[in-house]
Amino acid sequence: MSTALIWEPDPLQAAYLVHIFTEAGFTARGFSRYRSFQQALAAYPQAPLLALYALDQELDKGLARCARLRQRYPLLCLILLSRHQDQAHCLAAFAAGADDFLVKPFAPAELLARARAHLQRSAEILAAWRIPAAETLNFGGMSLDLARQEALFQGRRLSLKGHEFELLHCLCQHAGQYLSREQIARRIWDKPLAPGSRKVDNLILRLRKALPPMLQINSAYGKGYQLLNSDNQDNI
Repeated sequence: MSTALIWEPDPLQAAYLVHIFTEAGFTARGFSRYRSFQQALAAYPQAPLLALYALDQELDKGLARCARLRQRYPLLCLILLSRHQDQAHCLAAFAAGADDFLVKPFAPAELLARARAHLQRSAEILAAWRIPAAETLNFGGMSLDLARQEALFQGRRLSLKGHEFELLHCLCQHAGQYLSREQIARRIWDKPLAPGSRKVDNLILRLRKALPPMLQINSAYGKGYQLLNSDNQDNI
């Protein structure tokens, strides 16, 4: 199943795009905050991956961000969406590294067709390069070695025990996104939590103690837990 990450400041537009791709069989996530979008991208080092970027405001800033995305993720399928129809706008988007450019409003069928074509091309390039499946996951200065079940932060090995690595891996895959206690329990123990169980809470507490200060596990009542990097901010 292909994944689509969508950055769209307008929540209604973001929800609409998520609906289009979910109905088409994609795993789709929408973001109204660019920082959360960045964190989600960092949790998917493998290709092919589709990213949609709304380029309606702050043109220069948006193009600079796109150029950085292209530099960091060469195989990322990057589609820019904009209300601007002038040719200069479109050419600037391609110069910044976009794979495609669509003017709003667009036909959902056309957007999906373009997305699938770019994902297919990316998959073919990946196969031709014979790049092995990713065995590491990087987030906020931390590198997870999935084969060795080890975590390094700025070159220093973190002391993780028991299910702490599994929990960290799970949170990194969904960085910036809240995971409920039930979701975490099913991921780690493959079964639902017993009524009144504190297993997840205790595991979160142990992992918090093992992480460096800039990597934070936030909690929100009714939502769950999310992993954030306090230093990962967009400075453009």
